[in-house]
Amino acid sequence: MWSSIVPKSTVLWRLTPPSQVFDAKATPAGTSSALTLALSVSMAAMDVGKPGFIYVLALAGSNWFVFNGSSWSLWSGGDVPGAFTGNLPPGHAVTPISGFDVRGLSGVQFFVAYGTSLTEMLNNARFKMVYQVP
Repeated sequence: MWSSIVPKSTVLWRLTPPSQVFDAKATPAGTSSALTLALSVSMAAMDVGKPGFIYVLALAGSNWFVFNGSSWSLWSGGDVPGAFTGNLPPGHAVTPISGFDVRGLSGVQFFVAYGTSLTEMLNNARFKMVYQVP
């Protein structure tokens, strides 16, 4: 790579510090007959302290389910409840499944997202699929 740089040329590098990037992950534990799924999300530093929502969703076939912080419900359009609502923290963890039998839920995907609204979150691509039931 360096050999292709013309001598005395100006090279600009754009580096994005990790603190400016949204990230989410899942930590599964247990067996498929008693799965516990812990989800965590890290907000970009520029969004910390802003009013917003952290969303936890599951896609089962063509049906979306939302976790409101204490229970799951089928989403049929309109507003999506947040698993967290308030000033966005640097990080947040939630356990939407604890000791649940997922043997009949093969392929269900879990997503974590955040934003000041559902539209803003989608427009800025702050969502991530973090786990798929085997």
